[in-house]
Amino acid sequence: MKPTVSVIIPCKNMGKSLEDAIDSCLGSDFADIEIIVANCGSTDPYTNQLLNNLNRPNTRVIHLGNLGYPFVRNVGIREARGKYVMSFTAEHSIHPEYIGKAVRILEDRPDIAFVTPSLLCYGVTFYIWEAPPFHLGRMLVENSACTSSMIRKSAWNEVGGYDESLSDGYEEWDLWLSLATGGWSGGAISEPLFYYRAYDRSYSQEELNKFETFRTYILKKYYQKYSQNQLHDLLFTWLKDELLVRGKMREVLGNDIQMDPIVSVVIPCYNYGKFVEEAVDSCLKSTFQDIEIIVVDNGSTDLHTIKVLNRMNKSKTRLVRVKKNKSLPHGRNVGIHEAKGKYILPLDADDMIHSTMIEKMYRVLESKPEVGFVTSGLQYFGDQYWEWLPPPFNFNELLAYNTVCVASLFRKKAWSEVGGYNESMLDGYEDWDFWISLAEKGWLGYSIQEILLFYRRHGNNMSTESGKKHNQIVKHIHTNHPKLYPNG
Repeated sequence: MKPTVSVIIPCKNMGKSLEDAIDSCLGSDFADIEIIVANCGSTDPYTNQLLNNLNRPNTRVIHLGNLGYPFVRNVGIREARGKYVMSFTAEHSIHPEYIGKAVRILEDRPDIAFVTPSLLCYGVTFYIWEAPPFHLGRMLVENSACTSSMIRKSAWNEVGGYDESLSDGYEEWDLWLSLATGGWSGGAISEPLFYYRAYDRSYSQEELNKFETFRTYILKKYYQKYSQNQLHDLLFTWLKDELLVRGKMREVLGNDIQMDPIVSVVIPCYNYGKFVEEAVDSCLKSTFQDIEIIVVDNGSTDLHTIKVLNRMNKSKTRLVRVKKNKSLPHGRNVGIHEAKGKYILPLDADDMIHSTMIEKMYRVLESKPEVGFVTSGLQYFGDQYWEWLPPPFNFNELLAYNTVCVASLFRKKAWSEVGGYNESMLDGYEDWDFWISLAEKGWLGYSIQEILLFYRRHGNNMSTESGKKHNQIVKHIHTNHPKLYPNG
């Protein structure tokens, strides 16, 4: 009768630890196994004598040359009679419960091709590595399964086994990727059931170069199966943070890959040439630099402003022109339409932001998918000086008065859902109307209780003019949202 599990143990001059490795398998609480010891061209007399005379239950020896572990493992697995196979070299060992637990996972989950245990490393160093739940995105970036993973032999046959051009553990990562990109899933055991003996060894520069060559080979081999957008989406489902995803993509694809910015700062400028560079500079000092800055010349007629905008040559910044000034909301919509970012920060040309504003707001939107916009406190400066902190977001309060500051970070897709800023709001409060539109669509807001916006008050502020027409504009907002204001 064929065994359920075949354990392949490559051995090259490891006679002193081989019997411990065999004993750990024979001591398993899952007894339906065979052990194949593969002699990889041993030259040590003790090891060869042991292998030539080895007589252990359910154990046989095959003698192979020094042709590398991937070749030896492939031969051993081809010789194996088990439904499931696993391999580890003779200096390591396993916990008695490992085989049984791995078999149960493979039996229960026919979609799984391999199961990795967590491992306990001992010897010259000691640590426990906990195997993470399988995720293709993660596996495409790092080897997240250990050498002793149990493999479904039929899956191993499908992909043709280990790549024999690789070595030093890269053939294992390559095998997991062959299986995973072929449609198979993987499993993980959180307990450290594999005992990995570490030796004191330093690597030469030549060996380090070889490792990098192998890594590059693997990345090219598998990344060509995915478009950049597909790779991004795979990594995002694992990391769930855009900034981390981009870091990983640059790490594996190179820093020169082209990616759209995460945040687009949109700055409409109408005759504010004396302020606009301060607004741009405040963004360039941000702790979050995966940004673009779109300055919208909103039909400026002031010669100084036109001159400032014409000569503007700042990093991450581009200019979009509107031939004739229609309104502030129109200028914002033009800039946002041009924006490539996932998130939008509308900033007036006479205001400035705190260096941590974008980063803090970004963190909220990344971690809370139900939130559509994030606001903060502001500090007035210029003709007036005072501070304001927003209350916690409450839809009913937002309907009564504006609890969200103009420079709040929001999702571009939310902007698209509501059709952008209402361009009929010519006299101000277009931002309040916009936040109401987002909330009416079901998006939540979020308030950061910090001063992150510096709001300039001066005689030409649109907000100053809006205050004079407050009742008229509020009535306009009520008209825009009849379901929310049924009494007008």
